[in-house]
Parts: sequence; C-alpha cells; structure tokens
Amino acid sequence: MKIRYITQHGVGEWTDILTEDADVITLAFTPECDGALTLRGKLYTVKGGEVSIPTRALPDGEYRPVLEADTSRYELEGFIKQGKTVSMAKTEEATVRRLLGRCRELERSLCSATRRIGNLEAICVGHNIFSYERKEK
Repeated sequence: MKIRYITQHGVGEWTDILTEDADVITLAFTPECDGALTLRGKLYTVKGGEVSIPTRALPDGEYRPVLEADTSRYELEGFIKQGKTVSMAKTEEATVRRLLGRCRELERSLCSATRRIGNLEAICVGHNIFSYERKEK
C-alpha cells in the first residue's frame, strides 16, 4: 500500500493510493524531504521522501499523521486502517475550504497574468519590433 502526498503550506494532501503490497504501508512525499513521521505517538524516520511501516505494526483505526521534515512541519490528511486495507479518511470541511481558497487565488493570478501578457503583446505589435521580413537575395 502506498499513499502519495503533496506537502505545502503546512499541510499534506493525498494525491494517489497504490495497492501494490498489503504487508507494508508506504507514505511518499512530494517534494522529497527527510525527517520524522508521527503516528499515534510513534516516530518513524522519513528518508528520501518516503517512510515504510509494516501493516501489522499499526493497530486498526484512524490515523492523522504529522510530518516534521527538514523543510517544515506538515499535518497530513488522515487514513483509516482495517486489517490489511487502508482507505482515506473523509475530507474535512477545512481542507475543502483551503483548496477552494487556493483555486480562487490561482484564478486571480491567471487573470492578472493574462491581462499583462495582452498588454505586452499590444506594446510589441504597436511598435513593430518583431514584425520584420527577411529579404532573400
């Protein structure tokens, strides 16, 4: 079992779950980092952006991992372990609101960049800086 997370701004959001090996739960982080992962008070070493934990070492239940990396501290989205299966915990309202806020900010940034590119194109075309023809002899 492999859960991939993207870590940024103090949180880690899961992006993908691969059900390759049910005997080991691997948490992988992008961007890669080194540090420590805390699961219910137990520490696990993160090296090269990954940590692997034997499935049998974790009792069944819900987990809210915390990653303390060389880059920052991240609260990761939780998961639920039942036997040899792992499923993601229900997405909290705070996570959805944070993602919506980031989408709004990206849309504002895209609109501003598009407007600035349009202005730059108008300046370049207006002075005919780039519209020249190569004359062949």
